[in-house]
Amino acid sequence: MSDDSLQRTLRRCTAVLVLPLAALLLAYTRSLMYRGIADRTTPVLRPLAVLLAVGAVSYLLGSLMLALVQSEREDAAADDGA
Repeated sequence: MSDDSLQRTLRRCTAVLVLPLAALLLAYTRSLMYRGIADRTTPVLRPLAVLLAVGAVSYLLGSLMLALVQSEREDAAADDGA
């Protein structure tokens, strides 16, 4: 496995692991709001969780699109060379 592949895999795994973290933060803030406990961290954690989730999903979608484009280029190059 090349260094580029390894780095891409680590970034993808990190993005996948960030999604449950964001979900836990959202659940935590929702439980605080449900119990009527409004502390100073609630307004900070909710946007942070949404930002983490959107960032992770955006990275994964972008990575998928880039992989598809690279695959098409490799297929086209193989067809031209054959």
